Amino acid sequence: MKFSELRFEMSEWGEYVDRLVLFLRGTGCTWAKDNGGCTFCGFWNATNFGEKVSNQDYLHQVSQVLSDPQVGVENYHIISLYNDGSLFEEREIDFDVVLRAFMMLAQQPSIQRIVIETKVIDIDEEKVIALTEVLGDIELEIAVGFESSNDIIRDICVNKNFSRELFEEKADLLQRHKVRLIPLIMLKPPFLTEKMAIEDAVDSLVYLESFNLPRIDFELATIEEYTLMHGLWKLGLYTPPRLWSLHEVLHRRETLGLTTQMYISPPHYSVEALAYTENCPACNQQMKEAVHSFNRSQTVKDFQGITCGCREEWQQNLHAETRPADFLSHITATFQKLLINAETDKSLLAA
Repeated sequence: MKFSELRFEMSEWGEYVDRLVLFLRGTGCTWAKDNGGCTFCGFWNATNFGEKVSNQDYLHQVSQVLSDPQVGVENYHIISLYNDGSLFEEREIDFDVVLRAFMMLAQQPSIQRIVIETKVIDIDEEKVIALTEVLGDIELEIAVGFESSNDIIRDICVNKNFSRELFEEKADLLQRHKVRLIPLIMLKPPFLTEKMAIEDAVDSLVYLESFNLPRIDFELATIEEYTLMHGLWKLGLYTPPRLWSLHEVLHRRETLGLTTQMYISPPHYSVEALAYTENCPACNQQMKEAVHSFNRSQTVKDFQGITCGCREEWQQNLHAETRPADFLSHITATFQKLLINAETDKSLLAA
């Protein structure tokens, strides 16, 4: 087990509950191994680099957590089980191991929901049925990296491998089996300007509203080593978004009357980040506290009263932005700059 952490969320049981998140030391994402992975994700560097972790090792990691009095599994109703990859991809972890891990977790009387992550393309009806049968009355929640409702952004900027049509098909499958689907949206994938990032996030929230989802997880961009986004950042071709942009997304969400619950994830992942979504030192802490409060209240009122000179600078930068006339050409030109610089600095493409 690499580490565990606590997160909280509003449950349909009408209370805020702590969620225990378990990060297994995993084999490594096969999408990263075969196709370079998502352009922003550095999780590969926290895994076994594609060498398959043994069944015994995986089960030992789970067993260690369940028996650790300092963790105190009996105190939590919700447990997330992550492997920095896809728990439905058998080149990473045998499904029999997933089943056995679920059996171990299901024996804990406190647990009411188990959360896993998988790729959209890996969602399989037989596996879903098998897990729900093991869990009985315990809820199953599956989180997927959706990132954007825009096909070009999701496919080219993020390097995902599914269409909106496939997402809709898998969403319907999970709904039929009463499995909770949680899509993850990313604020500002690479190649987007700040204004485009705001618009893309809002468009994605609007698109997902009709799915009657229990929650949308909102991911704030971080810079992780050995990723395409890291290379762009080093060259000044990408900057993480400002927290004011997050505030703008939340404001537009409220204005549009969107009601699907959002959870803004803490930017703490399996690998260390070099840069984060933030504003300036004068207001960062206030903004982060407002984000924490928003996760409970779901209202932008939590941001009222926060004033800072960096907001005016952010507004001026938005106003000065020019939208690329041809987005695909813009992506190509930006990538070419990266390739040219990589000829003298190989670390720019060291993923």
